[in-house]
Amino acid sequence: MIRIAVFFCCVCVCLSACTPAPPYRKDSGSIYGKDYTIWYQSPVSLFPEIEAEMEHSNISLNAYNPHSIISRVNNNEPVELNDCFIQVFNKSVEIAAMTNGIFDATCFPLVAFWRNAFTDPDQITEYQLDSIRQFVGYRKVRIENGKVVKDDPRIQITLTALAKGFTCDRIKALLEARGIQNYLIDLGGVTTAKGVDEQGNHWQSAIRKPVETDDNRTIGIQEIIRMQDRLAVATSGDFKNFYIRNGKKYAHTINPLTGYPAEQDVLSSTIMATDGITADALSTAFTALGSEEIRKLGDSLAGIDYFIIYTDEAGGYKITFSEGMKQYFVRRPE
Repeated sequence: MIRIAVFFCCVCVCLSACTPAPPYRKDSGSIYGKDYTIWYQSPVSLFPEIEAEMEHSNISLNAYNPHSIISRVNNNEPVELNDCFIQVFNKSVEIAAMTNGIFDATCFPLVAFWRNAFTDPDQITEYQLDSIRQFVGYRKVRIENGKVVKDDPRIQITLTALAKGFTCDRIKALLEARGIQNYLIDLGGVTTAKGVDEQGNHWQSAIRKPVETDDNRTIGIQEIIRMQDRLAVATSGDFKNFYIRNGKKYAHTINPLTGYPAEQDVLSSTIMATDGITADALSTAFTALGSEEIRKLGDSLAGIDYFIIYTDEAGGYKITFSEGMKQYFVRRPE
């Protein structure tokens, strides 16, 4: 009996050793106007479940989808809020308070105004901006008894600056629930990962470097960072999204406190956080802050690391980063 047991164990070990590892799969698509790519090691495709999660987020948070919950809220239509919308809305209030209102989900009318204003510059008047600012302010809207309550029916919200991060977190939770040990999720500037890639290497992410020429804008690599298990990294920047009027550059990020596009020295902000929604929101908020304010705020936030590319008075590129960010560098910054 002992010989038989030993033989049986040897066969099991041999069969286990001969069993091929599950393949790495790559699923891709788009959401919120951004491309996403997901690599994961799994014996079966999880794409139908991934698509379902994407659609759930889209129908909850996409302000440009006329059938979404947020669109119906903006149109003052009766709608039942789901956990997805409530969670992201509450997070927007948390980030707004954290950044003293520089991040504000109610800035949607200002975003729309400036998008149109630069195609018709004659629209840009202080009177029009003052009229819009009357119904902008995160303290003017809240959730009570499962309903959105507005101080002014003209208030409209956008959760775009949190939606990608939130959706990234949802996909991460899905993969974790399915026991996936190796994955990387890249969703429109928000990335999270676990384990290793197909070659057995730690997942990496690049922080892009803006390089402007007279006739074009190209992007190089400023830094490569090693992804830490389950942490998320998000990058926002205005170096590819700006308008020039009368020789002056206007960023696409709006400062809700002034009503104008942010006129700060920050070109790109990268945030490392424990979850995608926080990284996504703060990376957007930081683009509306100056580099000095970022250092003060960033260094005061627990569990947050940052990497900032900004311009000096001479127009040259500079970088600054938190002490904790150093641990993720694959190569030292130039």
